[in-house]
Amino acid sequence: MVQAVKALEPLVVGKKLDDIYNNFGQFWKTLACHSQIRWIGPEKGVIHLATAAIINALWDLWAKIERKPLWKLLVDMEPEKLVSVMDFRYM
Repeated sequence: MVQAVKALEPLVVGKKLDDIYNNFGQFWKTLACHSQIRWIGPEKGVIHLATAAIINALWDLWAKIERKPLWKLLVDMEPEKLVSVMDFRYM
């Protein structure tokens, strides 16, 4: 698991938080669909867990920056913003 997170590290470290949060849905796709790691299983197994760990940490950080509990951050989002952070590929 730790090695999987480290494999994704170059996709996260050095990114500006505003750039991530302004297009959070696309950032998630960047992590989940990285061409060099995808063959390991982007939406299953250890890579899926590593991606989830990073995304969950970023959600927590976003809520902390806004000084809100995560549920309040989500409730306060404009509908367009909330929809932009979701992945509807399987719907």
